[in-house]
Amino acid sequence: MSAALPAPPPSPPATDRATLWHACASAQALQALAADAQGLATPEVLRRREQHGQNTLPETPPRPLWRTLVHQFKSPLIYILFVAAVLAVSLGHHGDAAVILAVVLINAAIGSFQVGRAERSMAALRRLSTLHARVLRDGSEHLLEASELVPGDVLLLAAGGAIGADARLLEIAQLLVAEAALTGESVPVSKALAPLPEATGLADRHNMVCSGTYVTAGRARALVVATGVHTEVGRIAGLTEGAEEPATPLEQRIAQFGRWLVGAAIVLFVLVVLLGLWRGLPLAEALMVAISQMLSMVPEGLPVAMTIALAVGMQRMAGRAPSSAGCRQSRRWVRRRWSAATRPAP
Repeated sequence: MSAALPAPPPSPPATDRATLWHACASAQALQALAADAQGLATPEVLRRREQHGQNTLPETPPRPLWRTLVHQFKSPLIYILFVAAVLAVSLGHHGDAAVILAVVLINAAIGSFQVGRAERSMAALRRLSTLHARVLRDGSEHLLEASELVPGDVLLLAAGGAIGADARLLEIAQLLVAEAALTGESVPVSKALAPLPEATGLADRHNMVCSGTYVTAGRARALVVATGVHTEVGRIAGLTEGAEEPATPLEQRIAQFGRWLVGAAIVLFVLVVLLGLWRGLPLAEALMVAISQMLSMVPEGLPVAMTIALAVGMQRMAGRAPSSAGCRQSRRWVRRRWSAATRPAP
């Protein structure tokens, strides 16, 4: 009786394939995704894109104009001006109150306009940093935006190229990948093809490449197994989605300065009122003198000035940014120099 052939390693179950691609052989990965080493056909690409969507992470929707306008009033300095306007109205000085409110509204309008321009400049910078990938489709090589990748695509990786999706390696030649952005590894990682145990951690999956990393040396072919939110970077983005963005050091210092100024304004207001009453001035006149003194120490243009300064800086960054082709050439040059510096001596 002939001996029974050993059973092949089990393929990843359908419910957990995203985390077990490193545990199966390259041929099994191709079979599981119904893919071919020469790439997908165009009709199949369209079908899979409709099923899986674009290879992008969800972006925060743009803030509506009314919310941007309301945000301009969230400052202790603006609160002082509103209080002064209310006091002026209560004392019958409607002209003074109108002037105060007009100044506040003009500052808010200018700030909202500059914030809108800064957001458009940021969108322009994002478009300049769009990743591209070399892919086999219909048996030939194509250069595409990484957002067009679908599971089953075959990536052609080379030194200096960014990796736009999570992929299982099919062929390698002296491949080194910089994974610091994902795993924190400070030096490029050498890759291999052999299957690994299912419990292998992300940093030790040497037969995989992940979105957000880039090749520093060698070349390879890799099978895309996850795109968009299903990549490792997408999972990290999902974990941080509910986190609140902390205030920048500049914002913290401006807020602290505003609180100090509010306290000083209140103290000055009380002192001026008490001094006026002590000198025998009518209460209404003492209050108006106190309001004028309080407003004189409030830099009502400070919030909008900070907004304009930051917005103009963003616009200058977008204006000075080189073309996307120049950016790619610069990145390739830097990565070639890095590969030459880190390549072991013969």
